[in-house]
Amino acid sequence: MFVVYLKEEVRTLLLSLTRVETLRIAAVREAAVTLLDKEFASSNLSNLAELEIGNSPSWSKAGPQEADRLGNLALYPNLKSLALDTGFKTSKPLPPVQALTRISKLSLNFLQPKPEVNADFILNRFPNINQLTLNSRDYHVYRFKPLLKRLTSAPRLPLKSLTLLGFAHFSRMTDQDLPDPCDDVFPSFSHLTYLYLAQFTFSSDIGTSLRQLHHLATLGFGPGAVMEEDHLLALAVGHRRLPSLKKLILDQVHEGSVGWSVQEEGEYRRLHPNHADDPRHVAPDWEKPEFDPYGDGTFTADGVEEMIDDCEGAGIEVEGTVIEALEFMNVWELEAEICEELWEELEEENCGEELLESEDSEDVTDAESEDDEEDDEI
Repeated sequence: MFVVYLKEEVRTLLLSLTRVETLRIAAVREAAVTLLDKEFASSNLSNLAELEIGNSPSWSKAGPQEADRLGNLALYPNLKSLALDTGFKTSKPLPPVQALTRISKLSLNFLQPKPEVNADFILNRFPNINQLTLNSRDYHVYRFKPLLKRLTSAPRLPLKSLTLLGFAHFSRMTDQDLPDPCDDVFPSFSHLTYLYLAQFTFSSDIGTSLRQLHHLATLGFGPGAVMEEDHLLALAVGHRRLPSLKKLILDQVHEGSVGWSVQEEGEYRRLHPNHADDPRHVAPDWEKPEFDPYGDGTFTADGVEEMIDDCEGAGIEVEGTVIEALEFMNVWELEAEICEELWEELEEENCGEELLESEDSEDVTDAESEDDEEDDEI
């Protein structure tokens, strides 16, 4: 359900935020329209430093006219960070109106299908950004390489931080669907200190390209962006390690979540019939972290844990959902062991009941037979 706000109500609210430095607008079109209004921007919210304009049913269908109004954001004197759900339903290049030269941090969501539209939008509007996040927000794999390659054209962006995000899932993909990796594009962003990689944006040989980034201090891998533990380890440890690397962010695996548990205040609860659905009889609403997603031993819990120990031993800081997933695996394993024991007891109990029922049935049959014989004699 969407609440309809009158334009004057929204304007009055925004005018009251005289000292606001960070503002997030989500699903309120009138707020976005007001913020992009030239008259409003020229005389209000002078302290605004970070702005996020989220998606709404109307804003997502915006066209070039709304895109042109983005130039009015230059009138906010302290605005340095902008997060934007682009969503402009046009395949044509957007007019190169006033550039937002003070914006140094940019996040774009819901990327246009044509990479060149996104790239030109960035180059024309945001020539001085040093932090860029690109999030396709699409369950279909996004081909980042053409977009990034176009961004390397002159004038080149002074990027120090690049984050690539996507929602595509490995189980949906085939070899024919996979995009070209971006390995050979990354060295063009020679000043990168931070790089976060989405699934399908790199190959297992990415180390060759990353070793050309002499300032890279933080390297991250997003959901599903798995590679062999040995290849990961080689980026952080040994003579082939990335020379400036200080931190690894490992978000490849979801951390998992607890469901209905047999453990309650020191006692065990009785299992339900749906516990039969899991091989180890854990309740179906538990979400177990999915290590080794391809089933080829590429990214196993034991292998990753050993790799992390080696990285930390070499002085590399490691963080991310994988750490939480490994901790959660201990919780899940304990639950699974208890469930297996209880299920075995339940099966033995059921077998005993079935045996008693069978014996009772035989006794009844024998009694009925004896009654029949007595009736025949009479």
